[in-house]
Amino acid sequence: STREQHIRRHRATSNICTNETLIALMGAMHMSLLGPEGLEHLATRNMTACILAKQKLSEISGISLPHFASSHFNEFVVELPATTSECLAYLEGEGIIGGFDVSHWYPEKTNQMLLSVTDQTSQHDIDRLIQSLSNWTKEVNA
Repeated sequence: STREQHIRRHRATSNICTNETLIALMGAMHMSLLGPEGLEHLATRNMTACILAKQKLSEISGISLPHFASSHFNEFVVELPATTSECLAYLEGEGIIGGFDVSHWYPEKTNQMLLSVTDQTSQHDIDRLIQSLSNWTKEVNA
């Protein structure tokens, strides 16, 4: 913490250093508990979920993966047949938390969504996402 926070504690407006340290400490603890083999296993689970999601998404008519051949760890971009905001609203109605609307960073890319899958993403989660996106694309293309 800064000297200023000790002197004027009641007026301090930031504790970002404390928050960053806490997150770094939690990450270090998690990695040390996993050990080298556990960390490798975790990374493999992340990558496997990513590959599975990409393969299944590539089979949906109307959805493309512009960077399919590129290497991905657990995030990738999906190109949709309509705006990402429409897709996210549909997914929310299905009880699914969708991806990130890329147009927040790149305003011209209104139909691209960044998806992320992790070791916490189950086969069932991926199947629900695929089914919902498949249903949505059928509605959009109808």
